[in-house]
Amino acid sequence: MHSTYAGYSLTGLEAPDVDELLELLAGPAWHADAACREHPDVNFFPERGEHAKPALDVCAGCLVAGECRTWALTQTRDLHGVWGGTTGRSRQQIAAAARPEKPAALPAPAPTPTVRHCSGCHVVISHQRRALCPSCSGRLVDLADAGHRQADIARMLGVSRFVVNRALAS
Repeated sequence: MHSTYAGYSLTGLEAPDVDELLELLAGPAWHADAACREHPDVNFFPERGEHAKPALDVCAGCLVAGECRTWALTQTRDLHGVWGGTTGRSRQQIAAAARPEKPAALPAPAPTPTVRHCSGCHVVISHQRRALCPSCSGRLVDLADAGHRQADIARMLGVSRFVVNRALAS
């Protein structure tokens, strides 16, 4: 075994002291100043139903509680115990409050009015119940008056026989 580590003399140290020293060197710098290190009698990892108040009281006077809390909030939800004056539940509440809110649902778009086009010339027509504009309707009547059959009129105007029948019936 080496008698020094990172400039510290390990001679005469008991095994727990060496472990503690190695733990300090491996962890974040603020661990060395954490008040919880000076209170081994306080339970910082209470089980469900046990009080966390003694641990929270120690954290309240800790110089590095802010760094500890920041670190704890960056850990997974599985982090157990009191860290930086927060319990697991309070860390979940802080994280939930920090999450951006879901955007409100957009209102449904207003229904677009149905635009009707003339079956013959495809110009927009205002009358919703008619299939032909007045111009195509007039042509249809003129063709019918000239003695053309409905099938021929439909072919000449580029519309169905149904449209021709409906226009002549009205």
